[in-house]
Amino acid sequence: MQRIWQRFNRNAEKMLRCANPLKDDQPQNSGIFTINRPYIRLSIWCLLVGSILASLLLSTGWRMPGVTTELISLLPATEQDAGSSAAANQFARNFSNRVMFLVSSSDRDSARAVAMELDNRLRSSNHFAELLTRLDPQHWQQIARFYFPWRYILLNSRLQALPPDQLGSQLSQQALNRMTSPVNMVTPQQLLEDPLLQLPLWFESLAADSGRLVHDEGMLTVSGEGQYHVMISGLIKGEALSLSDQARLVNHINGAIEQLGLQFPEVSVLKNGMIFYAKAGADSARKEVSTIGTGSLLGIILLLWLAFRTWSPLLLCLLSVGTGIICGYTITWLLFAEVHVMTLVFGASLTGVSIDYAFHYMTQWLQQGKEWDPDNGLKHIFAGISLGLITSLLGYLPMLATPFPGLQQMAVFSSAGLLGAWLTVVLAYPALLNRATKTDKQHWPLPFVDRFLALWHDTFIRWRYAIVLVPALLGMVVLPQLHSSDDIRQLQSRPATLVQADEQVRKIIGPLADNRFFLVRGDSPEQLLQRNEQLAHWLNQQIDGETLGSYRAISDLLPSLQTQNSNREKMASVFSHQLPQLWQQLGIASQARNQALERFDQDRENSLMPDAWLNSPMASVYGHLWLGAIGNEYFSAVLLNNVGNEWQPEQAETLPGVEFIDKTAATSQLFARYRLLMGWLLVIAYSIITVLLALRYGVRGALQVVLPPLLAVVTTLSLLALTNQAINLFHILALIMVLGIGIDYTLFFHEAGHEQRYTFMAITLSAITTLLSFGLLALSATAAIAGFGLTVLIGITICYLLSPLAIRRGL
Repeated sequence: MQRIWQRFNRNAEKMLRCANPLKDDQPQNSGIFTINRPYIRLSIWCLLVGSILASLLLSTGWRMPGVTTELISLLPATEQDAGSSAAANQFARNFSNRVMFLVSSSDRDSARAVAMELDNRLRSSNHFAELLTRLDPQHWQQIARFYFPWRYILLNSRLQALPPDQLGSQLSQQALNRMTSPVNMVTPQQLLEDPLLQLPLWFESLAADSGRLVHDEGMLTVSGEGQYHVMISGLIKGEALSLSDQARLVNHINGAIEQLGLQFPEVSVLKNGMIFYAKAGADSARKEVSTIGTGSLLGIILLLWLAFRTWSPLLLCLLSVGTGIICGYTITWLLFAEVHVMTLVFGASLTGVSIDYAFHYMTQWLQQGKEWDPDNGLKHIFAGISLGLITSLLGYLPMLATPFPGLQQMAVFSSAGLLGAWLTVVLAYPALLNRATKTDKQHWPLPFVDRFLALWHDTFIRWRYAIVLVPALLGMVVLPQLHSSDDIRQLQSRPATLVQADEQVRKIIGPLADNRFFLVRGDSPEQLLQRNEQLAHWLNQQIDGETLGSYRAISDLLPSLQTQNSNREKMASVFSHQLPQLWQQLGIASQARNQALERFDQDRENSLMPDAWLNSPMASVYGHLWLGAIGNEYFSAVLLNNVGNEWQPEQAETLPGVEFIDKTAATSQLFARYRLLMGWLLVIAYSIITVLLALRYGVRGALQVVLPPLLAVVTTLSLLALTNQAINLFHILALIMVLGIGIDYTLFFHEAGHEQRYTFMAITLSAITTLLSFGLLALSATAAIAGFGLTVLIGITICYLLSPLAIRRGL
């Protein structure tokens, strides 16, 4: 194994010479690099970076591509049914784009006037595809006229399940109650055209599921407790959860509400919708990035100035990290044709590991002082940074083997980024940092480094076995108590003001539509409608069992042909047997009866077809339930209201073509699965790296290098368990970062030999920049981000403190 590594070193040295071989007349004491060679390598670096940028711009039409935020694109293709995923995403997008406003006042006229003024101001933004404030009476008349030819087959799902005799009795009783009510005036013409008043009764059954909302002169309103409320509903154009026009629209809405509040202080406006949560989350993220990012950047600038007393190291650090991000972005784009925002964040953070390479080169520059030789400085660190690069790349290799596009993107981005940063140090730094500097033994943090190393060699080295055993024993005792929570709602903080507004809206108008729904599919529109009706029958049972408040299915508005024929046959029996008794009870003349029967015979054969319904006025209200043809199938959605705690939707999935969609739960389950997968990949990465290091250092040396980051991971998880912190996928990703950074600390210590002082200085600078960049994320208001930052903070701190364990004994 030692021979293999020696061969690697010889080949690497040959590679570094190949840019400009030594001439015979050059002195042998000039090192492995000649004076002009750094500039040749700098030219090669410029050519490589320029080629990478050009390939990116050429592949995208000379424009910088953006990033995607679609969570679905991160999921494995094998777990996505193309049709159902497209249908579910289409409906979920429509659901996310809906907003609602509730204008409230003790004065009816004031509430209605402010509602209309708010409607005008919202429309002026040109961001709404639909905005419903005042219902046009003619619109409902058009709906009634549309349904009139099919009035005899319009039965709600509960009436459809009754046999003809019970159906006739119930319809007769309902009609009689309506005709004898002083509120409902029934004309003789209505009785002639619709003897059982099926059309108005059917409309009433639809309105029964609208909660406390009632129509009041064209507006949907709620009255009670001395307040009058007007509801406004709207549908936003485009993507409500995208960041492009989100801020502009929400700011326009908030501005309109604030101005109306100043003009009409007695009127209040509540708002509800996903876009407001998305905007609040984006604002919170920007604030945190601005605060934490500014703080960490200022800290890093101060750190570099104290360590080197010049700006050159800062600029070189930015160069290597920036090159790494450009390389990672370009290679990921070329391989996947997109870059997800999560990939960018995670990959860019891991590419920040490459600053270690820069620090080790700069500390060599500081150590050599006036005798600085750029090529000689590179020679001293080349083996260490190369081995660090290889171990990092091997750590990402298992991620590439997964069927998870998100993990594959992260692995490619990070690997390409690290390689780009490594090439920057090897090819560009010797030419850019060729000026010698005066050696100053008191440069910060050298005094701290000297004291820490002295303490380690004088005291801690005697207790090294205890230092290893204590974290190991702690892990054995505590780790079984570790638990997990993969709820994706941790990804977004929920402002108290918006949560309170949602609760007030629900209290006023009743339960809102749930973001969980049923997706129904069929090979034809007829099969789709029949399956909707089967699901509706099961949902009625859930309502009876008080596990569901209500639902809305497309079959309530558009019966299948099978149901239309069944209803027609039942109504023919009702007209023949039960209806004459009602007519006799009401004293209707035989001539009128005959006319009513003739009209029934004329219209009984009419069938309502999907194409006609989709072009009807009713489709403008409920058309979003019909998702249409996707691929070779047809899809529709069934909305749910007031779902109970004992709800068991999996029972309905035994019905043909029915699928329960709960994106929150489904994504949380995927996060749980990939948390476990990433945990195993972390173990595999450690194993691969250990085998590789054994080729270089032997088994004992490899264990010395791997042990500190391994103990850091165990101790971090133990502390999370002791503090009752639930782990998720982000904690595991943070532990991968701890491995990637921590293994560099121990590798450089193991390679340092007697030059431990400046090696530990570079490790100290690297640890501080990592903690400033990512440890401060522990202050985030979002639980997932805070967990990521806390894990990095603990893991890197422990790994830094334990890194001297990798120092070779006897040195």
